[in-house]
Amino acid sequence: MAAPVPELSHVDSVSAGGRHMLVRLEDGTLRGWGSNESGRLGNGNDIDQNSPARVAEDIEGAVRVSAGDRHSLALRVDGTVLAWGDNQDGELGNGATKDEWLPLPVLGIVTGIQVEAGQNNSAVLLADRTLRTWGENGQGQLGIGSMQDSLTPRTVMTSESGPPLSNVVAISLGGFHMVALLGDGTIRTWGSNTNGQLGDGTLQTSTYPVVVRMQDGIPMTGVVAVAAGYSHTLARLRDGTVLAWGRNAWGQLGDGTRVDRTHPVPVRISPSGPPLGNVTSIAAAGLFSLARLSDGTVRAWGSNMVGELGNGSTANSVPSPVVVLGLSDVIAIDAGSAFGAALIKGGTIRTWGSNLLGALGNGAQSNAVRPEPLADTSEMADLAVGYTHMVAALQDGTVRSWGNNLYGQLGTGTRENSNAPVEVPGLADVVAVAAGRGHSIALSRDGNLLAWGLNIFGQLGDGTTKDRLHPAPVVRTADGSPVQDAIAIAAGMDHSLALLSDGTILAWGLNNYGQLGDGTQANRNLPVPVFADVAGKALVGATRISTGPHVSGAVLADGRAYAWGNNYYRQLGMAGIPLSSVAIPIPKISGVLDLAIGYVHMVALLSDGSLWTWGSNFSGQLGDGTTDNVNEPALLPGLPPATAIATGTSHTVALWADGTVSAWGYNETGALGNGDTDNRFRPTPVSGWTEIHAIHAGGDMTVLRK
Repeated sequence: MAAPVPELSHVDSVSAGGRHMLVRLEDGTLRGWGSNESGRLGNGNDIDQNSPARVAEDIEGAVRVSAGDRHSLALRVDGTVLAWGDNQDGELGNGATKDEWLPLPVLGIVTGIQVEAGQNNSAVLLADRTLRTWGENGQGQLGIGSMQDSLTPRTVMTSESGPPLSNVVAISLGGFHMVALLGDGTIRTWGSNTNGQLGDGTLQTSTYPVVVRMQDGIPMTGVVAVAAGYSHTLARLRDGTVLAWGRNAWGQLGDGTRVDRTHPVPVRISPSGPPLGNVTSIAAAGLFSLARLSDGTVRAWGSNMVGELGNGSTANSVPSPVVVLGLSDVIAIDAGSAFGAALIKGGTIRTWGSNLLGALGNGAQSNAVRPEPLADTSEMADLAVGYTHMVAALQDGTVRSWGNNLYGQLGTGTRENSNAPVEVPGLADVVAVAAGRGHSIALSRDGNLLAWGLNIFGQLGDGTTKDRLHPAPVVRTADGSPVQDAIAIAAGMDHSLALLSDGTILAWGLNNYGQLGDGTQANRNLPVPVFADVAGKALVGATRISTGPHVSGAVLADGRAYAWGNNYYRQLGMAGIPLSSVAIPIPKISGVLDLAIGYVHMVALLSDGSLWTWGSNFSGQLGDGTTDNVNEPALLPGLPPATAIATGTSHTVALWADGTVSAWGYNETGALGNGDTDNRFRPTPVSGWTEIHAIHAGGDMTVLRK
């Protein structure tokens, strides 16, 4: 039986490799488990892990992650790429062939927007929509016109004398072939073609890209997503159907047969039935395939020797789609060599199939043939999602927590993890909770604050840097005088904020980008006032506070908005400074009601219902119809009046006055709720939802409440 991965919440993307798995958390850091041969987990050793372990080089700023057969890649927010693990064929792209147990930069890549790790090679899609590839090339899978391995990134070319392959919008790597989706909805493939996996009607290997064609020779069009298995390929069309080609000995093409195909054929719900429809995402593995449907369920087909179809059995193979049991509210899927993974709304993961070397990450050794649900928590009054744990305030004023407890962040007095909610002892009359990377905060009805968990940067505000296994008061001074007049709390990755009843703000914890706003970049283990404009002058009149990983913000009673911290992508609303260690006014906007802070972008809701956005825009999260970054707040014109805003890592959500919702930006996991996984550069309605009264977003997911 497939099981939930313990110790994990706030997950926003997952990548399954040969015998290991990687996940990216909302704060841009990574966890891995399974086989650690050659150091593919990136934690500084080669010891296998059957439960999640942190990538040792705490990779802040990761926006994409990809697990290959025996190596791993991470794309950072600045467009650079890190690689680690096996390097016998140069798949780490650092000019050498020595395995690396810790992440190292890939040479020469500074504008990456997507990374893919394959069998023994790698690829990165650049901002100019061209491709770079490196590593093993014995079948021409690098697309460079030869079969010679490359230890450093090379440009994929259209022919020996032709230009680079361009207008690429997505890539996928198979066992010995690669697939590129172009902006016009056509596909190019190259590399091995022994089973027809290139889809050009031949069995001829190609060292340059070839066009995927239908049986009549016409190029396939209307494609919106691609996925490459070991020797087969899938394509999702705009109409929600799926085409497949290549090897089919195990039924992995899903057409009801076990016959290889050199041209695309439809995946059908049964051998003589209609095509599978309403598909929103696809994944291809060694010998099986997965599809997520618009209703949040998952279908699987192909090999099932170790339960990789998740249908409760180990029937040898199934050539038509079957339901993966027990899954609902799925927002993303991926497939490893013989196991599957699903990311569930709320940031948890289900895995099934082969558990060789702990690939399922559930702490067990046995294979799993179907998913299982997690325990639920009801009667919630407030919920906070941390790095690998969650905290809930219940309506009776008590608190529950679950997930990773390495630092005592569950507040139970131990370091034992819990995959079900447990009561935090000693807490009563709690009205709000907040959760950071490894710490938790509770606000009581009388304005007192208590914190527990990780305290290496002083984020508990107790005057020490000692982790706490039980809730301890947040104190104003070293003599233990408690904070008593808080009305709101917020937690960044490793820092904390409290809004006081007099409209001032206290901050404590990590301060490497000035996110505490006290005029320094020194960490603080006691709360310090947030200063405005210049050090020594307290920010006053605040009514709302918000945090990002390394940024903080506040809205004042007079409608002005302030921000402080990291400004790498001009998320403070201005150019010319790398950061600000004091709160500075956000220019061009007034009458602000609320601020929402994404990973590297911001959104402001004004009193007239208008929306203003600025910062990074690489996924269209600013909603202006482009992917160009914006240095200062810019109005989104032509929109109805908004009443609420929320931001995930790279997407934005707005609630309109009529109770409907729109979303835009990154959508690979279906976070925009529009029935597909294509990024949107302008506000797009969330279909089928009306009479909404509250919206929430985190990572690459969205929650609506009626």
